[in-house]
Amino acid sequence: RGRRAEALALCRARRREQDPVRLAMLGALADLPPGSWDAGHLPDLEAIVRDLLAAADLSHATAAAAQRLLWRLAPTPHQGFAIRLLVEVAVNRGGLERPPGGVMQSPAVAEAVDAAMAATLRGWMAQSEHGRVLEVARALGRYLHRANGTRAAIVEVARTATHSWWARPALETIRTGGDPRWYSEVIEGLLKADPSWGTQQPVLDFLSATRQDLLGPFLGQIAHQGRFHDGKVRVIPSFTRATHGRWTPAQQAVWGRGLEELLDHPPDGKRDTPTRQRAVASLSQLELYASPRLEAVATDTDEAVRDAALRALGRLDDGHGVPLLVVALGDARASVAIYALRRAVLGMAPGDAMRLLESAPMTRVTVAKEVLRLVGDIGGDAALAWLIGLDPTTLHRDVRIARLRGLWAFPEHAV
Repeated sequence: RGRRAEALALCRARRREQDPVRLAMLGALADLPPGSWDAGHLPDLEAIVRDLLAAADLSHATAAAAQRLLWRLAPTPHQGFAIRLLVEVAVNRGGLERPPGGVMQSPAVAEAVDAAMAATLRGWMAQSEHGRVLEVARALGRYLHRANGTRAAIVEVARTATHSWWARPALETIRTGGDPRWYSEVIEGLLKADPSWGTQQPVLDFLSATRQDLLGPFLGQIAHQGRFHDGKVRVIPSFTRATHGRWTPAQQAVWGRGLEELLDHPPDGKRDTPTRQRAVASLSQLELYASPRLEAVATDTDEAVRDAALRALGRLDDGHGVPLLVVALGDARASVAIYALRRAVLGMAPGDAMRLLESAPMTRVTVAKEVLRLVGDIGGDAALAWLIGLDPTTLHRDVRIARLRGLWAFPEHAV
């Protein structure tokens, strides 16, 4: 620490070095503890930064090292000095780097940076420099909601940016800005100004989880026109989080009927398999809407969709898909139906489950093996008696092994 002035003098004397040398010097200064600088060092630090900005070969990495040095000084008593120079570097280089570690640690620093950047932000907004405004908002991080000027600017970017690749990141930055109520208000305002925002995945997930009162018009029954959609067709949404349990029965029914439309092929072509598979999976998750279409799709000619429907029938809470799965055990769908049946059977009362399994066809080896394993998992006297009563001489070798596997559940019994 006693040689800080000497280090600064060394850096100043080499202001005309090539950029890699300046990068090494600035990086070393930025790594020093910010509390090691006192007021007497500030003129030299400012001169070093200004020499950087005057260099024709100044690289992005070296400018970023200078900003890192100033960010680290910002929470110290030299805050005014650090932020003044930080803004000068940001204006000169056309962007503000995030704080070290990407995390803004102090609300006071965030507010000071916002105040110092106010005029620059207005200029960038007037020039539609939305990417630069986005960088400032991201730098403020979780204290963005306390930075009035940047807060207003980033909302304006989300609302008016010509290109959606600025609007969507702006909305995500608002989401992480530290105030969920503000984010909710922004979403509500965007939807009023442009309903096509309701076709965007982050908005849909937020409405599904938090603002079900706004969700109704965006479940697929209306074709919204705006920045994100031309309004020519209705969009049946998907959701990345299973928050349907927070919806009303009417909302689940509206979305369920829309999903059923995706199971049908349009008049002028064939709907792709992944879309139909996703519709099947989503229908099986609705607790308050029992779709009759799942059973019909379980006989679809598209085997991928058919198998998805069989698996979905095994996930239904009320077990109404079980009879169809039992029927499927006797045909070409057996290899999928038997594993789908496992989930449903294990959720039933032991007596009902045993009666169901006793009626299952045992002609297919795969089915017979899984039935025997399931009987062992169900347990109880009836299951043990049934396993013992089977004639091993009539069973396939692999089925006999599965029978032994089922008996593992009864080690306390003499067989």
